[in-house]
Amino acid sequence: MTLNFFLTTSLKTACLTQVTLTTISIAHAVQTSGVSPISAKDNNELSLPLTHDIKKTITKMYSGQRLGVGATITGPHSVFSRDAVFEDPVAKCVGAEEISEAFRALRVCCSPVSLSPPRVVGNATMLNGGDGIGCMVVLELRQRYFGWLVVESLVVVEAGQDGLIRRVEERWNGAPLLMMFPFSIMRRGNGLVSYFVTSTFV
Repeated sequence: MTLNFFLTTSLKTACLTQVTLTTISIAHAVQTSGVSPISAKDNNELSLPLTHDIKKTITKMYSGQRLGVGATITGPHSVFSRDAVFEDPVAKCVGAEEISEAFRALRVCCSPVSLSPPRVVGNATMLNGGDGIGCMVVLELRQRYFGWLVVESLVVVEAGQDGLIRRVEERWNGAPLLMMFPFSIMRRGNGLVSYFVTSTFV
C-alpha cells in the first residue's frame, strides 16, 4: 500500500512538473512580441548554394510536403545527419528517425499551411567545425495550423560541410529557447513521449 502510494504520488508529481515546465516554455515563446531577426555577418559565397537547398528542404517539411525524389529525412538519401537534432519550445527530437516522425505527425495531425514563402534572414554564417566548414542559415517562417492557429517563427538551421542538416531550432516569435536546466530535459522528455505516441497510434 505504501509503495503503491509512493509510486502513484511520484508519477503524478513528475507529470505535473512536466506539464508546468512545458507551459512556462510555451508562455515564454508566445509572450515575445513579434519575430526579431537575428543579425548574422560573414562571407556568404561558400554557403550560398547550400542556403538554397536548406530553404527548399525546410519549406517542404513545414508545408506538409514530401521532400521529393532522391531526398528524405531518413535512409541513404537523407538530407539530415544521423545524429541531427530538432528542437522547439515544446520538444527535442534526436536522430533523423525521430525528426521524420515528428514532421509526419505534423503533416497528418496539424494540417500545416505556409502563409508566405520562408525568407532567409541576413547572411548565411559559416561554421568552422571539427570536420570542416558548414553553415548556419536563419529562415523567417509564417505558418497556419489546424486551419486557424497562425505561428510566426525563426528557424535556425545548421548544416555540415557534407551538406547534411545537423540542427534545426524553431523559435516561436523569434524567442530564444529556454536552455537552462530543467527545460532542456523537459523538451527531451516530450520528444521521446511524442515519438512513441505518434509512431504507435498515428
